[in-house]
Amino acid sequence: MLLGKKNNENHFAFIFGLFLIAQIKLDAQATKFYSKNTNIVFDATTKTSPEKISGSTAKAATIVDLAAKKIDVSMLVKTFHFDKALMEEHFNENYMESDKFPKGVFKGTFETGSGFDINKEGVTEVKVKGDLTIHGISKNITAPAKLTIKSGKIVKAECSFNISLDDYGIKIPSLVNDKVNKTVSLQIKTDLEPLVK
Repeated sequence: MLLGKKNNENHFAFIFGLFLIAQIKLDAQATKFYSKNTNIVFDATTKTSPEKISGSTAKAATIVDLAAKKIDVSMLVKTFHFDKALMEEHFNENYMESDKFPKGVFKGTFETGSGFDINKEGVTEVKVKGDLTIHGISKNITAPAKLTIKSGKIVKAECSFNISLDDYGIKIPSLVNDKVNKTVSLQIKTDLEPLVK
């Protein structure tokens, strides 16, 4: 009986140990979050634009590494869509040259501040810094962002900022020079889930 009890205790200790290891592994994995359906909207409309010049994609990929305070966003230029097919064609062929420069990438870090707590529910404002590469050119940007935390997980991230087309070598034909804004607004929004390898 005594031997059996000891075996039961050993068995329990073994199972408990496995549970702790699994829990540690889950906690480590919960520091990384991802999305394959990040939404990016850009707007280059001016006061003199005859119609709204705006496109969007919902197929960008995002990875947030909370432990390293890193964020990566990547997208294929041809996934941007417009209300009019002709505008989409001009966007890909004349402006973005998407066959030559097929991808856009942002690689950066974020500052959460000393009061950041992953276990605190709600919206936390952070600052994002990094390199945005489009049209084959990389430029450093800094922008405000928001992280929404629920049940110890980052479930949403969003960021808005402006870029200059001149900074990325994107030329506007003289015929429509006053109809396309050279300062373009970008809005990035995504729902995130834990990255499990």
